[in-house]
Amino acid sequence: MAIADDVSIDTINKVVRRAASPSTTVYSVNALYSYLMDYFDELTLMDDTIPMSAQTPTSYTMTNGWYIQEALTQFLDGGAIQTSGYLDDVRTLICGSPSWVNFAAGDLGLTLTGGTTSDTGSILDYDNTAYKIWVRMDAAGDTFDDAAEAYTCGGTGSALSTAISTTGEAIYANPYTLGALEGTPAIYIYQNALPITSWWVDGHFDILIKVAESGVDIDSKAVTVTTRTWTDTYSTFEITLTTAGQNAVPLGTQDDLNNTLSEAAADDLTDGTTATIAIDFSFTSPFTYDIGDGAGAQDYEVQIDCDGQTLDNVYEVCKYWTRDGSVKQLETGADAATVNGEAYRYANSSYAEVTASPLGTFAGGKFFGARSVYFTNLDSGDAQNFQLIDKAGTTRNPPDYQSFIVNGLASGDRVAVYLESGGDVDKSQYTLNGANPLNTITVTGSIPNDTPPTGTIFVVDDDGSEIGYAFSAWSGSDFTVVVGAGIYAGTETAYVPYIYIESSGTSVQETNTIYVTPRAVICRVRIAGIIPFETTGTYGTGGYTATAIRTTDSIYTP
Repeated sequence: MAIADDVSIDTINKVVRRAASPSTTVYSVNALYSYLMDYFDELTLMDDTIPMSAQTPTSYTMTNGWYIQEALTQFLDGGAIQTSGYLDDVRTLICGSPSWVNFAAGDLGLTLTGGTTSDTGSILDYDNTAYKIWVRMDAAGDTFDDAAEAYTCGGTGSALSTAISTTGEAIYANPYTLGALEGTPAIYIYQNALPITSWWVDGHFDILIKVAESGVDIDSKAVTVTTRTWTDTYSTFEITLTTAGQNAVPLGTQDDLNNTLSEAAADDLTDGTTATIAIDFSFTSPFTYDIGDGAGAQDYEVQIDCDGQTLDNVYEVCKYWTRDGSVKQLETGADAATVNGEAYRYANSSYAEVTASPLGTFAGGKFFGARSVYFTNLDSGDAQNFQLIDKAGTTRNPPDYQSFIVNGLASGDRVAVYLESGGDVDKSQYTLNGANPLNTITVTGSIPNDTPPTGTIFVVDDDGSEIGYAFSAWSGSDFTVVVGAGIYAGTETAYVPYIYIESSGTSVQETNTIYVTPRAVICRVRIAGIIPFETTGTYGTGGYTATAIRTTDSIYTP
C-alpha cells in the first residue's frame, strides 16, 4: 500500500492521523512530509494552511497548529518531529481510570464538553491506556480548568478529570539502535522509570518517542534502552534525546557461554528445589565483610547468599533475576527505589553500571561482582574465585590461600611441617615481648599473614624447655590461646608449625594459610615401627606438597 492509503488528513480539525484500515507499513518522516507537500499543492487546498515544514532531512515541525496523531508516529522512522501552534489551541485533558469509558474512532471530531465548566473542544486524539484526551479549544476561554469534572462527547467515550488541563508543544524524538546483537532480541525502553509499551518489532529499531508534552519535558527527555535475553550478555544504554535529528543508541550483545542453564533450572536454584540462593539489600546500615586481604571489614550494600553453590551457578541465578520479564524485586539505594529485576541496573545510580550483567560478570571461572555486591556461604572450592568492589569503590581480592599437603600416610602417623632454618626447625621464628595479658601470647613485631588462623604455638624457655599452647586466633602481635599462658619475661622464643596433627587417613592438609612469600619448610612423619621420614622444600605460589615414604623399621620391637 502507498502512504496515501495509510494516512488520513482531516482539514476541518487540522489533524493528520492513520487511515481507518491502515497497513502495518512503517514510513519515514520524510515520506510523510513529502506526501503532505504533494497533497497540499492542489488548487483546491490553497485556502488551507501547510501542516508540516522541514528543517533538515531528519528534523521536521508540525506547523500552524496541525495535530499529528500519536498512533501515527508509531509507524514513522528516520526523523524527529516537534509541534508549533499547540499552545493555547490544543489542550491535554488528564483523567483517571475511575469513570473512564473507552473512546472510539467515531468520537474523533466530536465536541467534548466539561460538565462543570461547560468548556468545549473538538476531540483530536485519545489514549485509552493513559486516560488522556486531546482537544482543540472552541474558544480562548475553553481551558477545562476544573480538576474533577465529567467529560462527555455524545459518542462512545466519557471520562472524569483528575487535574486541570495543560497546553503546550509536543516533541517526538527519533532514537535508533546500532551495534552487533546476538540474534533479534527484544529491546525495551524505560521512560520515567517505567517501561514504554512496545509497538516496535524485535531486533534493531528506528522509532519516534514522545519526549515532551504540553510544553513539559518527560524526564528531561532521557530514556534507558535495554535488552536482556536469557543466555545472551545484556546491554543497556541511557540517552538524553535531542529535539532535532536522529539519536544513535549503541547496543551490543553476544552469546553468554557462562549462561547455559534453562530458566527453570535457574529458578530451581532459588526456590529450594535444588538450592536457595538469595539476595538481600541494606543501604542505611550496610553489610560488613572482611575478604581477608588485610584491610579489615568493608561495607557492602548487596548480599548474595550462595547457599553453598558454586559461583558459576550463582552467576546463572544473577542473570535469571535480571533477565527480560523478571519480576524479582531488587533495590537501588540512592534512588530509594524497588524495581522489577528486568529494570535493575546498579546498587546506586552513582556507581558504574555493569551492562552485561548488572550484579556482576563471570569469566575464566571467576565471578567479578558489581560495586557493593558480596557473597556469603560460598562453595569451599570458590575461596579465591571472585573479585569484589566494596561500597567505597575499592577493588577487593581474596587472599591467595595455598595448601600444605602431606600424602602417603597411614592412620595414626604423626605429621608436622615447620618453618626451616639451617636444615632444622626454626625455633626462633618469634621472640616474646614480655607482655602477659590474659589468654594471650604476645610476640615482638607483627605476626605474618602466612600464619595459619588456628593451630599451636610453642614457647621455648631460656633453658630450652618447650610448652605448646593451642591458639584459636591471632591479630597484630597477639595469639589468643585456648588455655591461659604462663608468665614470660620477653627473652623467650616461639614458633608455629604449619601442620601439627595425627593422621586419620592417607593424607593431611592445611588449606587456610595465605601465601605471602616463599618459605623454606621441613616436613617430618613419624610412627613407631616405621623409619622416621623427613624432607625439606619450599612453600610457594602452588603451596607445598610432600609424599611420605613409609619404610618398615625392621629393628623396632613393639
